[in-house]
Amino acid sequence: MTPGQHIRQRRKARGWTQAEAASRLGRCQSVWSDLERDEHSPTVGMLERVAAVLGCSVADLLPVSGDEIERQP
Repeated sequence: MTPGQHIRQRRKARGWTQAEAASRLGRCQSVWSDLERDEHSPTVGMLERVAAVLGCSVADLLPVSGDEIERQP
């Protein structure tokens, strides 16, 4: 899954709309929408803030798990 898909999944698991999540992030809804659609590559700082809002780690939002990294040649 892409970071945007992870973000969407975690937001929906909390039962929040994009507007509610964006408000908790202190940004407008269109910024959150762009994150979920992988419209722009978020900075590390933005990923840290999103992870804090969603109650997870930045690693939980990344597309590759540690196991998958080890299996790559």
